[in-house]
Amino acid sequence: MAAALAAAALPLAVPGAAQADSAFRVKQGQGLDACKAGQFCLYEHENYNASGPARVWIFVPVNSNGWDGWNFKGRPVADKGEAAVNNLAKYDVRLYDNWTEPESTDFILMHPLTKLPSLNNVSGRKIRHDGHYHDGRPKLTPYAATVNLNNRLGSVTATRD
Repeated sequence: MAAALAAAALPLAVPGAAQADSAFRVKQGQGLDACKAGQFCLYEHENYNASGPARVWIFVPVNSNGWDGWNFKGRPVADKGEAAVNNLAKYDVRLYDNWTEPESTDFILMHPLTKLPSLNNVSGRKIRHDGHYHDGRPKLTPYAATVNLNNRLGSVTATRD
């Protein structure tokens, strides 16, 4: 629960956070072998583009502080993606439906070296705004839920596990 709260407190859209082209690229591909070791990959279609070669968005963490974020606003990957592979051996990856720090969001946590053939009906978390603390900070409450993120992604973060 504490980790989920900490993740909820992280801004999703950090200016300059791993937005460099060297850390984010797209290619045509199909199947699990389209995502190499050291990469997080988002597939255009379910089952890793099983229906035929299609777009695969590739993300590679470049920040040495153990946290990277990719904001999809204004990029062709915004609101796309139906499958994902986390081939990052030392990073947890969170897929969010928002591209800015929200008052509520849905997200999926992918541990290192895991894969999801679909981003729908996945065990994830919902974070909801439940008022404010006395100092004015928003009170965010995470809870476990089945989430549906196919073609709804706004941002991705990667944190060292």
